[in-house]
Amino acid sequence: MFFATVWLCCSATAQAQQTNRDFNIDLVNGPIVGPNRVVGLSGAYTSLGYGIENAIITPAAYATRTLWETRWFSWDATADLSPGPLRRIDFINDGQGGQKSSDFLFITAGAGAIMGDVGVGAIVRSQYYRIGDNTDVNLILANYGLCYAFLQGQLLIGVAGRTAVLTLSKDGIGTLGEFSQSGPEAGAIWGPADRPYRIGVTARSPLHAANDQDTTSDLGFTAPKAVALPAEVQVGFAYQFGPRPLNRRWINPHDRERELRNDMLLRRLQRQREQVKREQPPSPSSTWTTPSDWLREPQDPEFRRAEGLRMAGEEQELQRAIATAERHHDTAVAALSRRYVLVSADLVFTGATDQGIGLEGFLNQERILSGQRPSLAFRIGAEGEPIPNQLRVRLGSYLEPARFSGVHPRLHATVGGDLKLFSFDIFGLVNPFELRLTASLDIAESYRSVGISVGLWR
Repeated sequence: MFFATVWLCCSATAQAQQTNRDFNIDLVNGPIVGPNRVVGLSGAYTSLGYGIENAIITPAAYATRTLWETRWFSWDATADLSPGPLRRIDFINDGQGGQKSSDFLFITAGAGAIMGDVGVGAIVRSQYYRIGDNTDVNLILANYGLCYAFLQGQLLIGVAGRTAVLTLSKDGIGTLGEFSQSGPEAGAIWGPADRPYRIGVTARSPLHAANDQDTTSDLGFTAPKAVALPAEVQVGFAYQFGPRPLNRRWINPHDRERELRNDMLLRRLQRQREQVKREQPPSPSSTWTTPSDWLREPQDPEFRRAEGLRMAGEEQELQRAIATAERHHDTAVAALSRRYVLVSADLVFTGATDQGIGLEGFLNQERILSGQRPSLAFRIGAEGEPIPNQLRVRLGSYLEPARFSGVHPRLHATVGGDLKLFSFDIFGLVNPFELRLTASLDIAESYRSVGISVGLWR
């Protein structure tokens, strides 16, 4: 990930100066940094996609509805904070043991909306690092896109873009360099109704962010041609145990309303046709076969007055029927069991980086090769609700791949959960919605990360 570049501007002493800018910095897939719901499940969300937080995992998240959503329009929002109180951690796992981060602050904010079968949204992760006494790294990662739900929500296909902007600065000097680049990504989720499994896939193009300024020589060593985020392909599978269903067909309330209205209009048209027949019966030698025959309007004033009253009553009855159907559907969905255990797993394939070197090598101006071969990571997590509709817990583990020769992959353990708080309507401005508090913890060798967030309870 791009966050690994926090060491690009550390004030290391050059030992073997490089003079040619013929290398790229390989941005390794290190620890999962992002929304706390993602961290708590060890990032195994490729086949799930629930919530705007998971747009960093798959663009299919933009139109993924939870089991309980029944309205045509729904929205989601999140705000996450990881203040980095646990220091002396090693992000990049390069085996050198040299550079350690000092201070960091991760902030995530995202919002999305689903309108019928279409979902849109964006999520931005801001990562700030203070290295030593005088060096700052500011990183912004943005994901934004849209998704369409096919087959009543059973098939989700999303397309999106991602942008990374990395700024290096030093006290007394100012901005040393800025690397920025954007690229496409796509994702799909297949969740057949009434089946306890889901399958997902996500693909991302590689990003090669060139330096927008040529002042990194002020750091005292040779700058890279670019920092590179390799291409990625993720495949995920989820299976749910227990009486709670994992997938269901989403019924568009506009479709239900349209069916009820069409039934009403059909009854109305039938009455008018019968009245026209009574007023102007066809001759024995002819039949009404053209559209104009059936579009004749009744002329009897008494019928027209009575029909006007009937139509007004029908509209009122239609609105009552729509409200009743909506209540019945909401009641049926709310009655679904909340007892479940969800198990989700992902495989993440990361491509190689051309002429890539490790961060430790860059800091020491030595060619410590990194990303010479593709790497494979594994993520697995489990989730359940020990207190139905009040407390949700997650735990998981993931293998952080080693991009450096002679370095072993690093195993992480994660835990997290959601606590339902209270309903809020923004002082009467919107319909009430329920808030949640989310926390996560990620532990590995030489690594600790904690975080908290606030979002919508689903």
